[in-house]
Amino acid sequence: MTLLAYFPLTFVVTWTAWFAATALAAPGDAGFSGVRGPVFLFGVFAPAFVALALTAHVGGRPGVGRLLAGIGRWRVGTRWYLFALGYFAAIKLGAALIHRIATNA
Repeated sequence: MTLLAYFPLTFVVTWTAWFAATALAAPGDAGFSGVRGPVFLFGVFAPAFVALALTAHVGGRPGVGRLLAGIGRWRVGTRWYLFALGYFAAIKLGAALIHRIATNA
């Protein structure tokens, strides 16, 4: 039941926040100034908020505790986290290099 409620609720909350952020934009405003930015970011993180709310509704405080317990738990060795950070940096630098070559900048 909870899984069936999660997806439509996430969809509704996310898109409502994004439509509200769009409605709050001033004409010609391309940035996320004022209230628009936090409302948009709320939509970005809405799946996590909905998961927390549904877990609190079904499992109470112990359920939320079990859900959040895995955040600080490392499941792989430190070298894999270092690999992930290095890989991310290499991809960003590679993309910047390709962009510079393609645009002759």
